This record gives sequence, structure tokens and C-alpha cells, in this order.
Amino acid sequence: MESYPEDTEGRPVSQSFLHHRTVPMFERHGFERDHRIGKHRWVLTKFVPRSVDAAGCVRPSTPVT
Repeated sequence: MESYPEDTEGRPVSQSFLHHRTVPMFERHGFERDHRIGKHRWVLTKFVPRSVDAAGCVRPSTPVT
């Protein structure tokens, strides 16, 4: 999974820029910084292992919130 949150560390940010949320919020949920795509924007990634249910459907092994 990927996310593109705003890095707000050490600076005030308008709420209008936070529709993707903040970097620390995603880091608290296991995402890691992959690479920067703007002055204050990062691509964050999280590996979610797959599993197969009884019907043979591939599903994430844990719910992603």
C-alpha cells in the first residue's frame, strides 16, 4: 500500500493541505518513508502480507485502517 501524506514537522500547515493526513500519523500505523515527491510530501509504504480464505480468495491478513 502507498500513501502520500504531508510532512508537517517544524512548520504550520493549512488544514486544506491535510486531506491525505500527516506523515507521523501513517508512521504510527507501520508505514515507512519510501521517497520524497515534493518539498513536504512523501510516498509512504506498508507491506501487508496476503492470505487466502476458505473460498480461495486472496485477502489481506490483517485489516488495514
